[in-house]
Amino acid sequence: MTPPGRAHLTWDEPRDPIDGGDGWAELITNDLDDLDEIRRLRAEGWEGEPLQAPAWEWLWILWPRSHRAFVLDRRVRFAVEYRGRGTEGRRALWPAKEYAEVEWSANSSLAELGLPARPAGHIWLLRPPAAYADLDAALSAINRMADEGDVRLIPWPGLLEPMQRMIADLFAGDPGVRW
Repeated sequence: MTPPGRAHLTWDEPRDPIDGGDGWAELITNDLDDLDEIRRLRAEGWEGEPLQAPAWEWLWILWPRSHRAFVLDRRVRFAVEYRGRGTEGRRALWPAKEYAEVEWSANSSLAELGLPARPAGHIWLLRPPAAYADLDAALSAINRMADEGDVRLIPWPGLLEPMQRMIADLFAGDPGVRW
């Protein structure tokens, strides 16, 4: 199974945003599981935590539309200053500059792949292919395929085509996939 060219590589047509049902309320937290909608989606098989790592921050756009979703990120993030021996000290809310740097980093990786910038303020979630127990298992399979094919899993212009093939292989035979 091969996804149809690059036409599906867009941010503007993922699954509709998931409404948490409790209105818009900002939460001072760094933890995704503090959001009710994230906990509910995890129970339905959606995952987002591995995608917070810089190594995978560009993966959302390559995943089939039927297996990706987002929630609006209503977290107010904070930094923790640690004092000697790991003792937690003062907490400080992230300034706007910190949010901008996180987005810049993610969008730089996307630009290296020739992909459009992602919309800010979203938490992206993926469902694993039916043949895999969870997203970690699917990502491990991608790592194995990359090792076998001598593909470097860092953003570079030549990564897009082999990565699309590897993801298509993961979803081969999955009846619910829609690119």
